[in-house]
Amino acid sequence: FFILYLGLSLARIAALETYYRAPMNLYRDVYKIPEPGAMVCLGKEWHRYPGSFFLPEGASARFIKSAFDGQLPQRYFENVNGTYAPRRDQNDGNKEESSVYINIRQCDYLIDLDLGVESQLEPRYNTKAGWTSIKSYPFLNAAKSKTIARAFYIPGYSRQNVKFGSYHLLKRTKLIKQQEEERERLLQLEKEHQERRAQAKLHESDEL
Repeated sequence: FFILYLGLSLARIAALETYYRAPMNLYRDVYKIPEPGAMVCLGKEWHRYPGSFFLPEGASARFIKSAFDGQLPQRYFENVNGTYAPRRDQNDGNKEESSVYINIRQCDYLIDLDLGVESQLEPRYNTKAGWTSIKSYPFLNAAKSKTIARAFYIPGYSRQNVKFGSYHLLKRTKLIKQQEEERERLLQLEKEHQERRAQAKLHESDEL
């Protein structure tokens, strides 16, 4: 009995680690976001957000509207009493509070799970114009996987009987283009600087 219990426990741990580790892998990449003050947005994946400790300094996590219609976490007030000051935009009935949402146009980055289905409130953002996936990891599609195969990791059997979606860190395409243009501008300036230095040295040698 003990050996059976141990085997099932290890198989369950392996399943959780293999099928559901994508969010934690992705937040390692989120922590490396270079833009100061970046706005990282979450829609339907709000419940897998581990906390602000996984964001780089200066970045903030905000919510966009999804199919979830309950109460979302609120930000602390940014003052001395911010961690315990009472709020008027919260309730004890788990009712939706619209003030927590921001317009998606304000987002620099977006975290989203693509399982191949979409709705008006939860589109497949990684297929939409305006967003580019810069990192993605496999995430179990439970609805399309066999129960035993997804509940326990069984070598050989599980891989053949589970299906995966993709967990994405998306970046606004416009921001990528702006950064590429800025890099090109800096490279051009550096090239011109080097050419001027070369010409100056050539001029000095001619004078000698």
